[in-house]
Amino acid sequence: MIYERDNYHCTYCNKQLTRFTATLDHITPVSEGGDNSAENLKTAGLQCNSRKTARPLSDFLVAKDSA
Repeated sequence: MIYERDNYHCTYCNKQLTRFTATLDHITPVSEGGDNSAENLKTAGLQCNSRKTARPLSDFLVAKDSA
């Protein structure tokens, strides 16, 4: 399972999550051609996942670093 692989840590802020606060995020959004494979899924906290929206991971990280 993805959560266990990522040790229940948010990919974006490294916060420790629980099964109640963890969500799955697509590195490449489905709307941009991404799929539901394990390679395209990461563990994320709800807040980080909501801020990323449907942007590709690289776009989100660039925007986050500029803020």
